[in-house]
Amino acid sequence: MPARSKRYPFIKGNNLNCNAHSNGNVSTESPLLQAQCALEIIPNDDWSVQNWWDNSNNQIAFSRGNLGFVAINRESNNMNVRLATGLPAGTYCDELSGGKTSGYCNGRAITVDGDGTAQISLSSMDAIAIHHQSMTTDTPNDGDEDWQRTVVFIKAQTQSGQDMFVRGGLDHNAASQRGLQCDQNPILCQIPIRHLNLRNQTTAPWKSGDTYLDWQATEPDQSIHAQGTALDWTTNIWPANWGEKKTYDLHGFGESGLNQWGTTLLET
Repeated sequence: MPARSKRYPFIKGNNLNCNAHSNGNVSTESPLLQAQCALEIIPNDDWSVQNWWDNSNNQIAFSRGNLGFVAINRESNNMNVRLATGLPAGTYCDELSGGKTSGYCNGRAITVDGDGTAQISLSSMDAIAIHHQSMTTDTPNDGDEDWQRTVVFIKAQTQSGQDMFVRGGLDHNAASQRGLQCDQNPILCQIPIRHLNLRNQTTAPWKSGDTYLDWQATEPDQSIHAQGTALDWTTNIWPANWGEKKTYDLHGFGESGLNQWGTTLLET
């Protein structure tokens, strides 16, 4: 499924259009305007402001009761902080980077943990907006006892800017010996999966709609830019000249105890 183009606030005269797309319109990526649009997106059943946070400067966040959450970074520095969202645990699609289609995220995915907090990572002049209707349908449930946690690691030498994907499943020759004709029906050799690490803002859109470990490049509900099941890069040392440290625990990639490419998922 092709990802939708990112929505931008578009100013014409004194009017603000919150649904403009980057298709030739003169638009602005101001986080303040994005936040204004976010307030229109979030349901207005609860107008109370809760879980307010700020860094005593131009990074702020707050929730609208237990219905929605907004975070804004109007600084030149990145914003990396764990915040209370007021939302139930789950994975939510950021409305400002594409929202949700058919239960899957077109842009960034924000994971809210069981305590209602989420790790918020925003670049300079950026913002996110999530709400109770933007929760994805592919979030693992704690009661799914048939699912088993699986970690796939691949050690490889890569170059800066490269991404890695893995394909797999039941070998077609082995399946044929069991009477399964995967050439005719590929789903017979697919392994159902659910991703647990959606903190990496680069790979999270590729993981959305990725429900099988299979031999095909892209699934019907997956981004056309995916080439299989996306892996996350880690390193055991983050040199100071790389800039702000990224860690697997906070960002879904970066410094970790293992220097591997890998993905954490559930399989059945």
